[in-house]
Amino acid sequence: MQKKIKRMNTGMFLGIFLFTTISQVIQLMMGIVIFSIISNDNYSMLSEISNNRHIMLLFWGYFFSVLGIWLICVILFHYRMWAAIHDEYVNTPPAIAVLRLFIPIYNIYWMFNLYPDFVEYYEMYLNRNNIEVPPFKPLAHRVFPKLILAIVILDVLTRFLPFLFIHAGLFNLAVFIVFLVVVYRTCTAVNALADAVERGS
Repeated sequence: MQKKIKRMNTGMFLGIFLFTTISQVIQLMMGIVIFSIISNDNYSMLSEISNNRHIMLLFWGYFFSVLGIWLICVILFHYRMWAAIHDEYVNTPPAIAVLRLFIPIYNIYWMFNLYPDFVEYYEMYLNRNNIEVPPFKPLAHRVFPKLILAIVILDVLTRFLPFLFIHAGLFNLAVFIVFLVVVYRTCTAVNALADAVERGS
């Protein structure tokens, strides 16, 4: 008898990742405004903003709320994703798979394995258990880690070549769209697997 697989709420994950990313862009714009104030030597305005407890409370409350929502969503998404295909043939438990995302430096290496490995283990899980589901399109999962590495390299280059800043911004947008595709296809694949297991039980 197959284990019961928890479904993934596609709309919730897409919505939260979209909301938190837009919020981070807003926070970045606020940071640019503050930097502009400092650059123009308008310290009186900056002092007025920093001394206003309500504004600062709102800013930091908003910042940590968005960060907390994003963090919970990242943990839940990757845990559910990995738990769906975890059995005695998969060495890495879901909790460890999530934990590795937060280990500095190592997480870059793990990113190159997490998404492609999910595709491989997903297909192996289907074959082992003779489960038929709609075809899974893995291209985004295999490309996404390489795009993350490209972002890191581009971020370093912009420090020496500032004119690349706009190009980096556009590239980040493209990578985020690919990530949304990864989220959508992962949720669709896990839900298809959950439905197939439920029908077979």
